[in-house]
Amino acid sequence: MLWQVVGGAATGGLRVRQGAPLCAPEAAERLPTGTLVRELQREGQRLHFACLGDGVPGPAEGWVSLSLRGRPLLQPVALPSRATLQAACEDNGIQALARATDIELFVLLREMGVEVSCLPLEDALDSTRTDSAPQETEERGAWLAEVQEFDAYVTDPYRLFGIPYDATDKTIKSTYRKLSLKLHPDRCPGDAAAAAKFRQLTAAKDFLLDPYQRRAFNEVHGFLTPTVNVAWWSDWDEVFAELEAEIGTRPPRALHAEKADVLLLGATGLTGTLACMVMSRQAAVGRRSWAIAGRDGRKLLLLQQKFANEAFRGAYRVETTEELEEAIASARVVLDFTGPSHDLGSKVAQACVAAKTHLIDNTGDIMFSKLVKETLDQEAKAAGVALLLHAGYVSMPTDFGAAWAKVWRLVQEFRGKGMATRKVDVYTYTQGFVMSGTSLLTGTKTTIKELNANGAPFVLGGVRPEGVRTEDRTDVPHKDENSTMIAYPGLNVERQVVRGTCGLMDEIEPYGPNFLFKDWFLVVDKRPEEMTKQESAQASRLSGIGMSLAGGGVHSMMVEQKKIPPPGWGPKERIRQETFVTKVFVGTADTDEQEKLHLVMNAGPGNVGDRYEGTATMMIEAAFCWLDQLDSGGDLRGGWGTPVYHLSHLDFWKRLEHLGFAYRLFPGAPSSDFMHRVFSATLPLADES
Repeated sequence: MLWQVVGGAATGGLRVRQGAPLCAPEAAERLPTGTLVRELQREGQRLHFACLGDGVPGPAEGWVSLSLRGRPLLQPVALPSRATLQAACEDNGIQALARATDIELFVLLREMGVEVSCLPLEDALDSTRTDSAPQETEERGAWLAEVQEFDAYVTDPYRLFGIPYDATDKTIKSTYRKLSLKLHPDRCPGDAAAAAKFRQLTAAKDFLLDPYQRRAFNEVHGFLTPTVNVAWWSDWDEVFAELEAEIGTRPPRALHAEKADVLLLGATGLTGTLACMVMSRQAAVGRRSWAIAGRDGRKLLLLQQKFANEAFRGAYRVETTEELEEAIASARVVLDFTGPSHDLGSKVAQACVAAKTHLIDNTGDIMFSKLVKETLDQEAKAAGVALLLHAGYVSMPTDFGAAWAKVWRLVQEFRGKGMATRKVDVYTYTQGFVMSGTSLLTGTKTTIKELNANGAPFVLGGVRPEGVRTEDRTDVPHKDENSTMIAYPGLNVERQVVRGTCGLMDEIEPYGPNFLFKDWFLVVDKRPEEMTKQESAQASRLSGIGMSLAGGGVHSMMVEQKKIPPPGWGPKERIRQETFVTKVFVGTADTDEQEKLHLVMNAGPGNVGDRYEGTATMMIEAAFCWLDQLDSGGDLRGGWGTPVYHLSHLDFWKRLEHLGFAYRLFPGAPSSDFMHRVFSATLPLADES
């Protein structure tokens, strides 16, 4: 959220405090009136800010008061529209990248001496209304008594609550609680007007907390955030402050009383923190006991204070190999959210095998996975330990969702008709895609040259009987004839994982001797092409550095120069919750007729539509699946393996459907009209048939 200084001491602007929000001022630094700042954290009437752009007079960051004796010192503001910013750039001969965010464009214009004014937030909201929309005449946070039912076409829910359009779910809930206290039927018995207002307020709250309805409303009113590879990352404390525990905290049990069912390792990173939120909700209904581990003691304490419940066993601060081994030995299943895997992953996998603790890892690092397969697979099998890699969003929706409920489901359909599978193509379209610093470092660690030297395109196995064929190689970007969009080859890790799964399943339920898998990422313009060039340049900068996330002068320098984001940071809640993904899987039978089937998957918006919360949710559900199997007297498939290999025989696809992945299977090949309707939809389709 953005704020503008509107008041302060007559002698020099608004006083800034350094350090904690309640500390005494150590220096008489001030922000001039008119300064624009970005909100980092808010505690009551205290705001932790960072200035927009460089060269702004006064401190770049600090704490200020929002008001003094009832007089506002800062007011919330909204940036000019995207069209206004782009027009200002064109009028002044300023060239800006198409993928630049609104904030980046605004700062660029200011640094070039072009004045572009911000509107007070309430005026900006008013400006989005059409002439036909009814105008609210009352102040924000007030509503009309005669309105009996909430209607988003009539009443702006953000104006009703007096909150910005990017308000978090936590803010929505807390604002609702405050406003509803005055209107609750228990406090206003027999008051029909209060009852009508209370119903309206409750309906507006439910509307905003529904990710489908809120995303649709935001799109209509131009409130959606930029969607392709968002160029900023939020501070961990900001992400943490966005999250709300569903239940009150409980004192944790002693760490060593008995083994916890699940240990969240790397809980202090973005995905690990979201996993704490998800696990707290799951354990709240009595499912499984859990503990957390990480390097940052402060963050561990904050996570425990917010999410601990009766099933929570405590937190391990892990700084040494011995402490890591102790934490891993305390649990039945470890979910590894640390990264990049080439730094710590091997030690985690080795400690799991030694402690006979099962491992679920969300890694996208192919060479790390190959190392685990080659060095620990047999030892893990002998110990009865399952090592499940690639269990996150980077590959599970394609391998498991694909290879079982999609690729594997298509394979099953063909097998039921006495046919093998010749080919499966998957086409993916994502709205709201973002990438974290850890993901970028993981992706740039392995070069194509290194992959080729280690057996590409079958680094993880799955090579067909004829060996490497021409059609196994990656294809070039092209215009997809069905969707009319540009098709780029998908993530290399997805191809490697699905092909590795194919090899693992040969002795159990084979895909077919000629099986071929290809994945495509569909885009509507050339922004991902620019993105690819940027990431390639970044890979060149990173190649040969060999610095880990834990330290290193080169890495720190690159963070300071904003060439790469700091580790453990991630996108704000609204970006995560607005994201959804659509995949169309097209299968071809290995027959002369080449019979076809196609399957559609939708996920999101919200929860499993987001790669971070989605990863946390899927990994936790995979752990529950294993634990249910073990507690019923069953066994797990030991050793290294992919999601399908370790979970398909346990009916995990049903759990994915329960989590929110929607699948629909259709006969034949998809028509061009069908593909166009699927990928042009701004929300998951209610009916693709």
